[in-house]
Amino acid sequence: MTGDKADGFFKKTEDLFVKIFRVVVLIIMTVSLVISVIAGLTGAMKMMSSEKEPAKAASASKKGIEVDDFLKSLTPEDPAKPKPEPAPGGGKEETSKLDALKYLAEATKIYGCATTLTAKVGTQTEGGPDEIRKAVEFLRSEVQRLASAEWRGQEWVTSLTAFACAVTQNDKVIKLVSEKGQKVLIPAINFHVRVWDRLEKEHKAHAAIEEKRIANERIKEQMRVVQDKAFALTALMVAGGAFALFMVVALYLIFAKIEANLNLINRSIEEAAKRNTPVT
Repeated sequence: MTGDKADGFFKKTEDLFVKIFRVVVLIIMTVSLVISVIAGLTGAMKMMSSEKEPAKAASASKKGIEVDDFLKSLTPEDPAKPKPEPAPGGGKEETSKLDALKYLAEATKIYGCATTLTAKVGTQTEGGPDEIRKAVEFLRSEVQRLASAEWRGQEWVTSLTAFACAVTQNDKVIKLVSEKGQKVLIPAINFHVRVWDRLEKEHKAHAAIEEKRIANERIKEQMRVVQDKAFALTALMVAGGAFALFMVVALYLIFAKIEANLNLINRSIEEAAKRNTPVT
């Protein structure tokens, strides 16, 4: 009788431990399956990661050359002739090689604007065709010489023409010339040259900064993609390991269930044999 009670106690204890073990096994299976799914999806998404194109280089806002700024910079020390500059590459200029018609239209327009200014202030002097031609040719040759720098060119000539005419038509300039006899055309050209060159340097510096930014962003994107690929491989390995664990535990439960059923059948056969009754 005591032996049956002990066997019953041990049987209940064994059943309790088996139930606890089954719960733990089910938790392990659930966790491993969840990890497998999450890691697999994350790895697949990271594996498809690609480089993003950096934002395009922002163009620097090109500030105009204002007449008011010219008036602020105007001093009696301004030279009466455009400042000489060395020819590009350091070579000596040869006037015989210059195209006599280049920038002639722009020079003619600048001369016309200057003539209009002198007419307004009453200082215009009568000049014959030769004097006018020489004056226009002087302007044309100076404009061509200054425009020969690689950072100027036709765009600078167009800007200079508009600026020179704006200066000669400005009311403050007209008043200054009328009251003080201030020379403004050549100082305006020199001022335009200085400001244009400064703005061009700023634009080049801005372009260099933008180019460096784009290069750095491309490098960062490449590194990010490499890191994503490495993380994707790790995630897929974790997903594979978790799924393998799930399958091993599932197979264990299947075989354990088969073994339990066989034990149950064996016990039924033994009990039937003891009672000497056929198995139904």
